[in-house]
Amino acid sequence: NNNNNNNNDTIHQKQERTVTLLDCRNVYESNIGHFRVPHADTVLTNTRKFSELPHVLVEQADRLVESDEIYMYCTGGVRCETASIFLQSLLKDKCQQKNDKATPPRVYQLHGGIQRYLEATTTMTPTNDDNERNNNNDDDCYFQGKNFVFDPRRHDPLHNGKVVGTCLVCHQPHDDYDSGAAPRQNHESRCWNCRILVLVCNDCRSKVSCWNEVNDDKPHVYCGGVDQECLHMPPVQIISGGHK
Repeated sequence: NNNNNNNNDTIHQKQERTVTLLDCRNVYESNIGHFRVPHADTVLTNTRKFSELPHVLVEQADRLVESDEIYMYCTGGVRCETASIFLQSLLKDKCQQKNDKATPPRVYQLHGGIQRYLEATTTMTPTNDDNERNNNNDDDCYFQGKNFVFDPRRHDPLHNGKVVGTCLVCHQPHDDYDSGAAPRQNHESRCWNCRILVLVCNDCRSKVSCWNEVNDDKPHVYCGGVDQECLHMPPVQIISGGHK
């Protein structure tokens, strides 16, 4: 059984193999934070909901089967427990179809997910915001940006201060769905059609209309862009780790 929980040290070892990181979260989660590991690609599956993940894995099977090792991760590890079983079966079948690939990749899960990883690899000091803490030891943490959480905080207070998200309108760095407001105030930016969270910076927010805002003088924001179509299946994104 290759369904192994790996500790934080494993992901930090120098890679001599073809390694792929697989983000099993939804697009609005990975938009504001994801892993970037030297000499490894990170596949952002960019699902809208977890039930779409098997379909994406099937589409990416030819790419994934070429890896020697696959490291799956999600917020706390729960989603990877289910997805890893499906992925291992999929890769085994794919190897049987390919004469030049005798052994499927080994599949690992990040034990405890991103949350446990951040707790184990970061040394934090308070920022001006009492609810957030910045990372003092950025070289030891491969997770870039913020860890999205499904509670009133919107994201985990543990983060390295780097902004990996971009505004859907002006494409400048931005990672705050709520544009400075508290999530409980319900000022978040959402697609006009499907209501999924989208990133719109503070400068652009007053120039466009998001879901539940009636203003015919302003262009509507969809998850595909301003006055564009709604993305019912966001494209998979490959993040190259490059060199540390």
